[in-house]
Amino acid sequence: SLVGSEMCIRDSHGILARLFQASAEMFGKGIDAFADMDPKAALRLDREDDVVDQLTYELYDRIGELHDVDLAIEISRTGRYMERIADHAVNIADHCCFIVTGSFARHRTVGTADE
Repeated sequence: SLVGSEMCIRDSHGILARLFQASAEMFGKGIDAFADMDPKAALRLDREDDVVDQLTYELYDRIGELHDVDLAIEISRTGRYMERIADHAVNIADHCCFIVTGSFARHRTVGTADE
């Protein structure tokens, strides 16, 4: 129905707004990690990325209800691009960890003294 589609679009916009905010904040933290040469940032950002991933899944669930396929595709692309920005923030911080410690955060044992 038209009312259902309008609600779905409104919900999708709300999720996108939260996704934009979270991804932008993460990207800023990734840049800060590099500027500060903070080897611990990668693990923090990896955990924050879980929130972005969850928002992306919520967005996909919502747009699955849209009857306008072209609109659904464009919203999903936008969400995917924002999710990739957050992934890039994790990658930046992970490479910073490598520069400082000689190993990537994802290869380090959680709970070590270096963490």
